[in-house]
Formats: sequence, C-alpha cells, structure tokens
Amino acid sequence: MYKDIFQHEIFKNELDFRLYTLILGNAVYQENGVTIDGVHVKKGQWLRSYRKLAKDLEYKVGRGYKQYDIATIKRAVTRLEKAGFIKAFSATDSATDNATITATLFEVVGFEKYQGVSQQLQDVSATDSATDSATDSETKLRSKRKKEINNNRRKHAKRIYDADSPYMKMTQYFRQKIREWKPDVKFKGDEQSWADEFRKIHELDNRSKQDIKKVIDWATAHPFWQANILSPRKLRDQFDTLQGQMSRKIIQMPQKEPALSARPNASSYKKLVIDFD
Repeated sequence: MYKDIFQHEIFKNELDFRLYTLILGNAVYQENGVTIDGVHVKKGQWLRSYRKLAKDLEYKVGRGYKQYDIATIKRAVTRLEKAGFIKAFSATDSATDNATITATLFEVVGFEKYQGVSQQLQDVSATDSATDSATDSETKLRSKRKKEINNNRRKHAKRIYDADSPYMKMTQYFRQKIREWKPDVKFKGDEQSWADEFRKIHELDNRSKQDIKKVIDWATAHPFWQANILSPRKLRDQFDTLQGQMSRKIIQMPQKEPALSARPNASSYKKLVIDFD
C-alpha cells in the first residue's frame, strides 16, 4: 500500500480507512474479471450491498458488536469518492437482462498499483478466517473445560453446616453424651466434618433421626461400646451391629438340678456360681 494514503485524512478516520481497505482487499484481481449473480465485475471492482457492508464493518463494544447504519456508511463512501480513492455506482449497467441487482459496484481507483497488495490482503483475509475458526474452536473447548472444572468444584465443594442444621445438632448431642462419661475427651475431627458424617448416615444410609438418637444413647451408655464409638464415622461403621445388639433378647437357659451323688458341697457350689457369672 502506498505511503500517501497514510498521509491522507482518511487514515485518521477509522470508518473511512476500514472501508477503503475492505474494498481494496476484496476487489477482483483477475485480468478478465468475474461474473457474480449475473453481474460482470471487472478487475479492481467489488460487488457488495450496503446491508452486507454494515455487517462487514461491525465493531466491538464491550462484550458485543454494533453496526454502522447505512446512511453513515454512504457518507463514508462519498468521502472516499471525493478523495479520489474509489468510485461507486449501481451494478445495473453491468448486469444481464434477467439479473435483479440490489448491490453496488465499488471500484478502486488506480487498482494496478495496489494489485499486489490486494492479493496479499485477500490471502491474509482467508488466513484470518481460518485462524478465527480455529480460535473459536479453542475458545469453545476452553470454555467447556472451565465449565467442567467449575461443576466439579461445586460438586466436591465442602459443605458448611450452621448451628441450626440437624446434623450439627446431632454432632453437639453426640459430643455431649460422650463427655458425660469421659469429661476430658479430645475429639478427633472438627464439628463440620462430624456434621457431614451424620448427613451421610441420614441421607445416604437412610437412617432415621430417631434411630440415630437411640443408637447414640445406647452406645454411649454401654460399657464396651462407649469407648469404641468416639466419632460419627465409627458410629456409622458399626450402626447395624449396634442396632442388632440393642434389639437382641437374652434368653436364660433352664438349669438342671445336679444328681444327689454329684451334688457339690456348699463351698464348691458358691464358687461355681461366682465363676459362672
């Protein structure tokens, strides 16, 4: 592109300069021209409607895009014509009899000196389109991965239980019952982790709140289990066993009277009873 364009007023006007380079970059460079939609487009010309030009020249505002109105684009075309850079005229004169034309022919003045530049611009445009397509794919992939990561984070996010949560109330109750028989106990794990374990007992294992309380009361009062159930995780692991022992009935077996010949004396009988207990 010749240096004189950078010294011209249109270089300072973003719309004018973009419009000119757009026309230059899309102008036909074939020696004999081409026919598009029944219109013969000569070398150095570009067939385009103002509606499509508005789309071509859209600009970014914030996260979206805006378009110039057609009247604004036409004023830019007029300025370029007056500056001697382009010519614009109806495509009707170049159309066949059967063609219905609503587009405009834009012609680059002195196209020969820009021909090499025009070809380069078209090549760059094609490359940019491919790059934009690849970039869009990469952007969509990154967006998808980011969404998956955020979903996983939400899925595995640590739950927070407030004081009014039923699982926090279970935690406080369980700790209170343990302190009743072991005042100096040092609990392993914080209250939040305990509350989450009670949630699992209730929601995942389908234990009712009433059953959970009954098992806590029984286990913390049992001489063996109270020392072995010091956390909700242990309670969860042994829940079925604890419930089974709670409901188990001890059946006393009848004792047979010993034969007279084998009846022990008083001292040995007393000792037998003590050992049996």
